[in-house]
Amino acid sequence: MPGDRRIDVEQASAGRFPADPLTVFEEWDALRSWAAELDAAGAQAPAGPDGSVSPTPRQVFAIGLNYLDHAEEAGLAVPEPHRSSPSSPRPSPAPTRSCGCPAAALTGRPSWWW
Repeated sequence: MPGDRRIDVEQASAGRFPADPLTVFEEWDALRSWAAELDAAGAQAPAGPDGSVSPTPRQVFAIGLNYLDHAEEAGLAVPEPHRSSPSSPRPSPAPTRSCGCPAAALTGRPSWWW
């Protein structure tokens, strides 16, 4: 919906489109056609917190400021170097030691082999 309006698609479509986002994605073209002609004046849903509308999103888009030019182009402050970036030092983990486990029975190799 344009602006900050939200609707309950299941209610506004009289059950044609379910509230389950994964099912709605399977009927995306039909939903878009239906929504283009929707008069949602009476189907407004209460505003809630923004967040993921899908429990298992198919695509996730992110914006990163991995170059100085990106931060300047976006008009944002240059971020501090991250401790795990390749150009900055990062602490090495303490030495570790494996102990015997049932993996040897499955692989035929002792666990220290790894």
